[in-house]
Parts: sequence; structure tokens; C-alpha cells
Amino acid sequence: MRHRHAWLLGLCLALVAPLMAQDVPPALRDWQGWVLHDAPQRDCPPLTNRAPDTDGSRQCAWPGRLTLAAGNDGASFALQVRVDAPAWVALPGDERTWPQQVSVDNQPATVLARDGAPMLWLQPGDYQVRGTLPWTARPARLRVPQSIGLVTLSVDGAAVTQVERHADELTLGEAAAAQRATDALSVRVYRRL
Repeated sequence: MRHRHAWLLGLCLALVAPLMAQDVPPALRDWQGWVLHDAPQRDCPPLTNRAPDTDGSRQCAWPGRLTLAAGNDGASFALQVRVDAPAWVALPGDERTWPQQVSVDNQPATVLARDGAPMLWLQPGDYQVRGTLPWTARPARLRVPQSIGLVTLSVDGAAVTQVERHADELTLGEAAAAQRATDALSVRVYRRL
């Protein structure tokens, strides 16, 4: 009896398991590229918080750590990215602080505007993206896409240990100090003796 249950369980798992590329019958292998042509995201993992097979149900670009060094005349950045299928990769910056001298694995790259934000179109692979963000006066905040979760920030060569973010805005140090100064309260007590 136990042998029959194990065999039945094995059969059920075989029916439920996804079909691997090497499991495609030889007569159909030549058609594989044609059938999957319009489904480039099939190699991207599905997101569990979205309905399956809808727009945005799979994520193909996985940004890693963003290292940002801000100074008085601009900032430099480095971003690690993993791409599972051709996808847009969001970069730090916006229309006022547009990324310049951007390179992907030390090769010059073209930054495109998509919905007003700087983006790169990358093919599958692991990449190191580098660039600069020039400015004449350091802004209090810098747009950093929410998809980038890990940020290492230094301002004027000093590491910022507690990075402040509000939605897709990263505080560049000065705003936090200015806010703390405006939030300070000075009290003088006078007594008559």
C-alpha cells in the first residue's frame, strides 16, 4: 500500500512540475523560439503581490546597492544591476540633475527619458553602472527610484550613517541638518527674586 501512495505522489508531482527546455520533444524544439518570441519576460520571476500574467506581474531588473558620493559640484554613483530579460533600469536623478558620463561595465551608455525619469535599456546579464550627477548647488534632496533599496551615501567625503528617504527622494545631508536646526527649541527662563 505504501508503494502505491509513493507512486501516486510521484505521478502528481510530475504532472504539476513545469516543463523544462530540455523536456520539449525534439520535433517541437525548432518552434520554441517562435512560440516564445512575444514572451521575453518568461525568464523573470513572478511577483507574489500581483495577479499572475498581468502587466507588472514579473520583475526583470533587480538593482543592487547604489553607492552615491555627493559633493558641492555634483555626485558620482555606482549601481549593481541584475537583468533577467530585456528591461528598463531606473537611474538616480531627474530632469534637473540628469545623469552624465554613464557607463555600463566601462562602456559608454545612452540614458533615455521614460516618464521624465532617466533610464537604461539593458539586455539580460549582470552589470556595473557608473555615472555622475552634475549640479551648481547641491540640492537638499535627490530622486532615487524606490526600486533601489540599498543606498550607501557619503556627503563631502563623510559617510552618512543614517540615510533618510521619503518615497523616491533621498536627503543629501544638508536638509536633515537644516530641519533639525529649525526643529530646535530655545527656552530662556526669567524669574523675579
